[in-house]
Amino acid sequence: MKSFAIVVSLLGIGVSLSCAAGEGNASQPLKYDNQKCHYSFSYPANWRIAPNPIYVKSQCAVTLRPKDFDDRIKREENVDTYTLVVDSVEGGFEKGATAVGFEKDDKGQWIGFESEDTEKIQRGSSLGLRGTFPWRYYSEGGEGGYAGMGENPRAFLTDGKQSVTLNGYAQSEDAFDMVFNTIKVEQALQ
Repeated sequence: MKSFAIVVSLLGIGVSLSCAAGEGNASQPLKYDNQKCHYSFSYPANWRIAPNPIYVKSQCAVTLRPKDFDDRIKREENVDTYTLVVDSVEGGFEKGATAVGFEKDDKGQWIGFESEDTEKIQRGSSLGLRGTFPWRYYSEGGEGGYAGMGENPRAFLTDGKQSVTLNGYAQSEDAFDMVFNTIKVEQALQ
């Protein structure tokens, strides 16, 4: 089996993508390494790095979608329930939590939107939260309009100086899980 790596420079952001080439490895995870913004993760081989939607403004953000996203969204009447956005923000726990919508309840506990299902995460010296938020979905293009309620998985992981955030849509859960479970917040060299 041969392996290869591609290094791309997008807007001055050092990014590398690597995967294995060969027969029978369609399930081999791919790796994304954002060198400028100091984070990396693995993602499913049947997903791809996609151009950021217009609402994603951060230069550290990356958008993931299934490789057959265009076909899927057509079948679902232009309702995007797949997109997953990974981003990086400077700051520790509080900054990461608020960046993806967690808030403190009246007891000072971090929760998702009026939700008790917030999970506290500790991975080595990194800390974070993971939860599910209610989300209104809308049809994009054509007639447009409200398409219904769904869930929106969100999480972050911080090393105390930087937080890597994840914001997914309802049908991004498998990719979300892989990305979240493999995120590495990497220290910038001083």
